[in-house]
Amino acid sequence: MPAVDGPAGVVAVPGCGRDECGRRVDIDLVDGVEAFDARRIWWFLYDGIDGGLTTEDLLAACAATLSPAGPYTAKAETLTGTVTWSNQQTQLIAFDADGVKRGRLDGDTFYSVIPDNWQNPAGTYHGTGEYPTCLAGEKDSPVSMDRHRVRIEVVHRDTGGRQPQHIAVHVHCLD
Repeated sequence: MPAVDGPAGVVAVPGCGRDECGRRVDIDLVDGVEAFDARRIWWFLYDGIDGGLTTEDLLAACAATLSPAGPYTAKAETLTGTVTWSNQQTQLIAFDADGVKRGRLDGDTFYSVIPDNWQNPAGTYHGTGEYPTCLAGEKDSPVSMDRHRVRIEVVHRDTGGRQPQHIAVHVHCLD
């Protein structure tokens, strides 16, 4: 991230040394939450440490605090396969990913579905919270055992137990 010259020779690092209004601020952690405290940061950067920090110090500090893969980042995995069971009421599906061999004693792998962002087979996005039509049961039953091809984006959450929790954050109905 390149540094730029600010007013009166002050070095500013885009996204770190100045906010969008040009005020001198920087990211700080207060009780583990990112917060802005312009006066304290200004003293730390320019007055408190032998006349301030160098451009290299600023760049290193900002690179560490603005990492694109921070501690609260989850990367979704895209899987294609077949839904073998679905329950609209509980928003759970049993899903078999393509290319994954299951043993005779292996059970189903269940995924929680977040229905706020899904696509129908034509590619139209739906974001009103309605359950994906390819997963929905008949009018009188929330359960469907119809086999449907889908592509899902999944986040795996470590619960500390034997099995992680699988959360489908996006469903694309393929048939």
